[in-house]
Amino acid sequence: KVDPRISVKVEGSLNLAPDVQQGIIVKDIWKLIEEYHYKKVTFNDSLSSVIFDSYIKKLDPGKSYFLKSDITDFEKYRNVFDDDLRSGDLSVAYYIFNTYQKRYLETLRFALSQVNNSFDFNADESLVYNREKLPWLNSKAESDDLWTKRVKYDLLNLKIADTSQTKNIETIKKRYENLI
Repeated sequence: KVDPRISVKVEGSLNLAPDVQQGIIVKDIWKLIEEYHYKKVTFNDSLSSVIFDSYIKKLDPGKSYFLKSDITDFEKYRNVFDDDLRSGDLSVAYYIFNTYQKRYLETLRFALSQVNNSFDFNADESLVYNREKLPWLNSKAESDDLWTKRVKYDLLNLKIADTSQTKNIETIKKRYENLI
């Protein structure tokens, strides 16, 4: 039976949780990789760190959802990620995912709430759409500012396509609702 080391529950997420079968499967896969992979992979803290970074990057490649405080919170699991997977404990992976899901839903709901704003498309502003090389967002306020600009950017792109503002707003609303 999987005995989670930490609670996977994150208020504001759907609180997905690993089941016993998933723990058994990850444990078996880990054993296969360690014993039968042609490279004879040795799992250690260094590889754990690589797996940890890869997991977070796969969830939020554009650094648009997680906050810096989330990443700081996750750091305590960096060197035990491999040990947990080896033992079949997926609680850290699910905790990180549930935190991502919470931020994702919060962000899209916020973006959806901004769609009806009157935007000044002549304002001198900038938006870095691909934030992969930038640092994590420092605060909810910084996230809100980014996503207000992204909504404005999305509306501007539709406006350039020469469609009506009403239709553009409906298109953006549907897009964000579908993502949620």
